[in-house]
Amino acid sequence: QPQQQQQPSPAPAAAPASPSKAATTTAAAASAPPAAGTRSGGRALARQGSLAVWGRELGADVDIEHSRAVALYVFNENPVRGLAYMFHHNLLEADFTVVAHFLYEQPGLNRGVVGEFLGSPEPYGRAVLRAFADEFDFKDAPLDQSLRLFLFSFRLPGEAQKIERVVETFARRYHHCNPGLFSHEDTAFVLAFSTIMLHTDLHNPSNPRRMTKPEFVRNNRGIDDGADIPTPYLEGIYDRIGGEEFQVCVDHTLMVEGLVNRMQGSLPDDIIAPGRVYQLELPVAELFKTGVPRFKKAATLLVFNDCIMACGKTWDDRGYVFRKLFSLAKLTVQPLDKLPHSYDLVAAGEDDNVLFRFQLTKGAEERGERAISTIRKNIKFCTDIELATKQAKELAKASATTLFPALATVAETTEA
Repeated sequence: QPQQQQQPSPAPAAAPASPSKAATTTAAAASAPPAAGTRSGGRALARQGSLAVWGRELGADVDIEHSRAVALYVFNENPVRGLAYMFHHNLLEADFTVVAHFLYEQPGLNRGVVGEFLGSPEPYGRAVLRAFADEFDFKDAPLDQSLRLFLFSFRLPGEAQKIERVVETFARRYHHCNPGLFSHEDTAFVLAFSTIMLHTDLHNPSNPRRMTKPEFVRNNRGIDDGADIPTPYLEGIYDRIGGEEFQVCVDHTLMVEGLVNRMQGSLPDDIIAPGRVYQLELPVAELFKTGVPRFKKAATLLVFNDCIMACGKTWDDRGYVFRKLFSLAKLTVQPLDKLPHSYDLVAAGEDDNVLFRFQLTKGAEERGERAISTIRKNIKFCTDIELATKQAKELAKASATTLFPALATVAETTEA
């Protein structure tokens, strides 16, 4: 599950209880008949829609964590290819409700990528989006609180048409859970959009004039099929949105962005990648690459699942000065014979092409050797990623005419 990142804000106004999440139930509740507005089969979907069951699918001789990480990386780089890859290897059932639960429940997904996929115009994307909305129970919850919870599970896509599809599906689900509140789901759609605009208006620091409560109420007059929504309801939305920003959906990408924001120097354009995960920081002594190994300068290696960034530290020791980025896809780590706890980062297949030479910090050799082990595992991980990505690309081409239309057919039947 994505973790919450609290935004500094004034104390929020009192509000009714937040909506509950349909997928989180006790064992007893899961075995009971489904409550109104919730989706049945929650436990079965939890088993099918999460990659935690890969041990049974892959067999005992397979490194489950490694295989899971490879598939998630492929998905984060390209969700359609990632799903085709998981379907092919029986890691995920090719059913749009199961895919929706996977997007909702699975840790390690890039929540921005999830949002882009959910906003897809393709029939299978719309089917998954509708099933994704069914993961939530908004019964008896204010619209703004429901929208807050819904948008916390992914990052809203940037394209206007994708945003419209996402908000439209939210409105449909909210109206289904609260059938007597508004005359039509279009009312929930208009009010949800108005709420998003209000949030942007009130929490934009560069906005010199913020919308007032009477203006918000006036802007939403007559939206319920010509009738007015009760003023206290609209005023409650205004107070809660003004009192507390929407919380940011935190994933591994935000952690990488946080590190990059602390870096100085000329940074590569692709330094933030959808599947890139930060793992550890390793202080080392950089050595001259030629001649007798000699100390050059202090350095810090930031180790990610697919690369290593060599940096210096800023004068206050709080930031980094970017130097180089080494992709692990074509890299080997070789120990130096003449100097203990020292290593070369070497371009694969080019033993004489030393990219970076370093020695582990004295007094932290044990920790450093564990980091070297992690780097070597990551090199194998990147090799497997290349193979999986190539296969996923071919599988996605085939799936475009076979697998995904099958999902779309189910979606069209559901729509009818």
